[in-house]
Amino acid sequence: MAVHKSLGGKVKQSLVALLAVLLCLPVSAQQAKRSPNSGLSIITAPASQPLRSFLNREVWPGYWNYGGQPYLPTTVSVRSEELYDRLGTHLLRGYPLVSWRETRSDSLGLQESRLVRENFLFEFFSELVIANDSYKGWNFAVLAGDNIRTALTPLTLRTPRWQGVRIDAEAERQGFTLLLTRGALGRFSAFDARRDLSPVLAYGGRYHRQLSEVLTLGATLYNQHQVDVESKQGSFINGTQPYQMQAPTQIFVRVESDAPELGAAAGVYQMDLELEVAGEDGARTRMDVQAEPPRGGRRAGDLLQVSGPGEAVDFTFNLPPQGQVLSALFRAEVAGDYRISVRQVHDFTFTANDQRRTEQRSWPAPPSHTQGGPLYPIDFKPGETQPHFTVARAEGSPGLGRRRTVKFDYAIPSGKTLIGTDFRIDAKELLAQGEVVYNIEEGHFPFAEDSLQVKGKKTHRGSWAYTLNLRRPLKLHGLRAELGGELFHMDPEYSGGYDSRRGGTVFFTDRGGPSGTEAFSQEFSLVEDNDDDDRYPDDTFEDGGRYAAEIPGSFGATPWAGVFPGLDVDGDQAPDNDQDRNGLADWNEPFLHYGSDPSDFVYGIDFNNNAQPDFRENDDYPDYPIRKDQRGFHSFAGLDRPVHWLDRVVLGYYDLRQIAGAGKAQALYVRGKARWHPGKGVRIELDDDAKLVEDSIRDEVYAWVTGDTALFGANTNTPFNPPPADPLVMRKSAVNTAFLQLVGQPLADLELRADLLHFLNHQRRMEEGGAAIQESGSFAEFSLTTRGEYHHSWGNLDLWTGGKYAFKEGRRGPAWPDQSIRFFGPIFKVSYEIIEDMSFQWGTSGFPALPMRLVNNEDESMSYKERKMVFMLNGRTDDYQGYVVDLSTGLELHRRNYDQGGQERDYDAFGIFLDVIIGN
Repeated sequence: MAVHKSLGGKVKQSLVALLAVLLCLPVSAQQAKRSPNSGLSIITAPASQPLRSFLNREVWPGYWNYGGQPYLPTTVSVRSEELYDRLGTHLLRGYPLVSWRETRSDSLGLQESRLVRENFLFEFFSELVIANDSYKGWNFAVLAGDNIRTALTPLTLRTPRWQGVRIDAEAERQGFTLLLTRGALGRFSAFDARRDLSPVLAYGGRYHRQLSEVLTLGATLYNQHQVDVESKQGSFINGTQPYQMQAPTQIFVRVESDAPELGAAAGVYQMDLELEVAGEDGARTRMDVQAEPPRGGRRAGDLLQVSGPGEAVDFTFNLPPQGQVLSALFRAEVAGDYRISVRQVHDFTFTANDQRRTEQRSWPAPPSHTQGGPLYPIDFKPGETQPHFTVARAEGSPGLGRRRTVKFDYAIPSGKTLIGTDFRIDAKELLAQGEVVYNIEEGHFPFAEDSLQVKGKKTHRGSWAYTLNLRRPLKLHGLRAELGGELFHMDPEYSGGYDSRRGGTVFFTDRGGPSGTEAFSQEFSLVEDNDDDDRYPDDTFEDGGRYAAEIPGSFGATPWAGVFPGLDVDGDQAPDNDQDRNGLADWNEPFLHYGSDPSDFVYGIDFNNNAQPDFRENDDYPDYPIRKDQRGFHSFAGLDRPVHWLDRVVLGYYDLRQIAGAGKAQALYVRGKARWHPGKGVRIELDDDAKLVEDSIRDEVYAWVTGDTALFGANTNTPFNPPPADPLVMRKSAVNTAFLQLVGQPLADLELRADLLHFLNHQRRMEEGGAAIQESGSFAEFSLTTRGEYHHSWGNLDLWTGGKYAFKEGRRGPAWPDQSIRFFGPIFKVSYEIIEDMSFQWGTSGFPALPMRLVNNEDESMSYKERKMVFMLNGRTDDYQGYVVDLSTGLELHRRNYDQGGQERDYDAFGIFLDVIIGN
């Protein structure tokens, strides 16, 4: 019976389907010549059709076979509406994209900082709208969205993802850029669909004019400030408190060492506080507040002393309750290499569940907000449960015998202004460019109340940054020479203060988030850390590349991210030592090893003396042309081709010092590049860099990790995953780095090449305070890579064979392990084209009697032998709806045998595969 019901149901369904086919046949016959997916159209349709004739609301489009007809995609249909301008004039029937409104008022309901962005902006315009026009010799462009690569000048603004509005205009000899935004991506105030009570607005731009054929001048202005939309004190120029805050109930002051990892000592004798208070009658008086007994430190007479990590002296000041405190002035008697920082506790009153509540909050707010998980913090000092805001640091590294008085006004940051000018000279006699910027940081004592007509004292603090580069071409007795130099300075508190990581102000609010009651302290960055110069800053989760999928809280990888600087020379968005992004190092992987070398087999200039080539450094600093907290100069003289085989020789000297830090770096160097062509098809190239150096400035860099996704945060750049400390292996050293390349082509189809790299670091003994901080010794590293290839074609038959041998010995210094590695790998590949764009291919990496071989004399458990063989049929089309489609199918055999360990480490695999790839 059950079978009969089932069969009857199927017959009934078939009859209904046949009836629907017959009813729709005329329509389907008319549409049979058109693909159901054809056309690029935006369709506006009512939600229903009440006058339809049948229960079936859809029209059957007819049968379509994609084997003989192309597939054409369609866009997403959206609904339009009638749109009017602010004057009530009808514009058109369309789709609203962005609506932004900013008002400042103390009238209830009139305050607003609201931004609405429709989904259609993302679906159709990919988060970016660009409009262009021209008028009387001017070309204009207006951009709005999230992914606007923007840079004003090297010392002011540089980001790959400006979020807001940008206007550009360019004429023959002049041009300008205007910028406007509300906040930043991933912050409590952003150019995003939300209503903000404590918005952070930023605007500015740059104007440049070519005054002559050789001289161009520029001027830059940038303002970043926070306002309270519910206060009549709010403006579009100066910053205010984030809301009408109550005065703090407690202020905490912390004194600690400015260089605890180096054992620098600091101390405090006394900490005083003077308040300015407004009475009920408006009269202002001053009063002193005594601190509670200090906590921490080691007593040495009247001095409380600290030196190591985690050591601090904390002072607590209790402010008068219900007081209208307008300002707070601190006086600290300190000594040594000190760092002074502050935080506060205040009452925050808000409404929740229709009830009025008051709770204690703190500034800076404890870190609790992240983007994409704990690896990608956007809060202020995410690793600290009670973060403090730094207000003063000692210059250099003074001893405890130096006693001084430090005064500072207590305030929370409310805004900044950058004012700068720049120039460029491009002449035959002189090449020069420079920039000078003055930074004004604004703050307010955290108290304001419109009903009482009172607000906290506004404070200003200024700092400088400048750069100057000069090059003077010369001719000496028919030889081309060049003199050059650079002068630079950037204050430690420049653009954002001592604690700024990315050149932006650290703003605060208790009225953030969807509820309007969340606390945030976040830096609104101006100069990102984007060493690989891709679409995303290095410390965002999108930049994790292939490894992002392995990180907790990540949304996955982006194909254009995750490549360290200098590791994508060919520009294919894949790391050069992991081209196929399979997590295995290419330099010892079958078939790929021939064109790949380990990163430490590569030569490069090392100006900052951390034993790493500068062009491959991925650091944790904003991309300023110089580092914050440094000043110095650099001069050099170069001579081109003094003899026919010597391309260039350069003699130079530089001296740079930290301002608040204690580090310094000095180096006298000579650098040369030579090339010879001793015979046909033979080329020899020699690069050598010798220097006498003293360097105690740490320049930490990340090391690229290939395949180790088990590491928490592999190849990511965040405060929770900082780079390893610079071991300072050149505190005082004589260093030489030499690179020799030999290339020979004895036959048209045969090429041979050898690369030799030698590194020598002769360290001298250094003492500090009677203790050795560097022992004498010599450390050397030598690597050699030889490779040869033969390539020839006979009609449809193509043959390629090659081999590679590489080894490395030594170590770079006491911070690195010894190296003793050998690698050998032969390859043979043959391809036969059956028909156009289809071929049969066979290849082997390693042979039965001559396998691939890796020998690690320092860790013999890593030594192995390996062979891989592939049989493959490959087909390709270069024009499939504008795309390239590649299909490969075949079988592979892969075997690896380790010298040590049981069979659980070895593998011997046979498999078949099918790969389909599409691209353009």
